[in-house]
This record gives sequence, C-alpha cells and structure tokens, in this order.
Amino acid sequence: MAKREGKEKYGLYFYGLLFLVLFILALQFDFQISKAITSLRNSFLDGIMLVLTSSLWQIALFAGASIIVFLGNRKKILHLWLSAVISMTISIILKAVIARPRPFTAGITALNSLVKGSYTSWDFSFPSNHAIFAFVALLFIPRRWFWPWLAVSILIAFSRVYFGLHYLSDVIAGASLALLVSYFVIKKVK
Repeated sequence: MAKREGKEKYGLYFYGLLFLVLFILALQFDFQISKAITSLRNSFLDGIMLVLTSSLWQIALFAGASIIVFLGNRKKILHLWLSAVISMTISIILKAVIARPRPFTAGITALNSLVKGSYTSWDFSFPSNHAIFAFVALLFIPRRWFWPWLAVSILIAFSRVYFGLHYLSDVIAGASLALLVSYFVIKKVK
C-alpha cells in the first residue's frame, strides 16, 4: 500500500513538473505557436474542429462523462460534478484577475463566427474553460475509456488554439487546473 502511494506521489510530481515545463515554454512562445497552428487551417480541418470546439459538444461530452462515471461508480459522480464546479469557479476568478485578451485581439486570425462580443468585455482567454470541461472527467472515467477520452480532450484543447480563441498556455492551464482539482477532490472528499 505504501509503495503504491509512493509511486502515485512521484507520478503526480512528474506530471506536475511536465505540465509546468510545457506551460512555461508555451508562455514564452505563445504568439508564435498560435500563429503556426492557425496557419494550418483549411476547410476540411475547420469542419472537424468546429464540432470539437462547439459548446453543444462540450455539454454532450460532460453529460456522457457523467453517465459513464455514474454507471461505473455512483459515488464518483458527485466528485466529478464537484471538480467541475470548483474548477470553473477558479477559472472565473482567474479570468477576472488576469484578464488576458484572446489571441485574435493580438493579430491571430480567428473564425469570425466563433468570436463573441463577450470575449472582449469579460470572458478572457486564460484559462480555457473548454479545456477544463474536456479534462475534468479524465481521472473519474473507467480505465478502458482513458485513452480515447484523453485523445478527444487534447483535440478539443487544440481546436481552441486552432481557431485563435486561446493560446497554448491557456489550454495547458485549463487542463492542469481540471486535473489538479479532480485529483484533490478524489483524495480529500470521501
């Protein structure tokens, strides 16, 4: 038991350090990375990414996660929802305090149909709420769903950078926040 907890602790440190390094690198080169990723845009990828970045998809994905978690372990559903609420509350506070403008305000091309008026008045870029909702369920879903869920979560986060709505550091921060909150809810809430 103690050996397993030690491995888990070092795994947490490893992934925490990895996310921190990625975040720092992303912050350093955010504009260049966003410019490069948005230059990949084409009509084929736009169609796929539009589905992944839509709010309806986010709602469906979270509902799907809730069903999967509920069917696997009913007690975990409360943990999932608590993690989502805590993560989003922290995100709202961070957005208000940091007030980082979205990439399209700095000259990164965005798809006009995705740019909302609220993005410039209160709904800032850092961290990405889409990344939070994509990653918050990752620690709660059964193992057989882990890799497909991770792949979809990464694609959702990528879609936000792809459309010029977030910087890479925004989605890394959103994913990290969701995973960190989920981890602590699992460990501390019984």
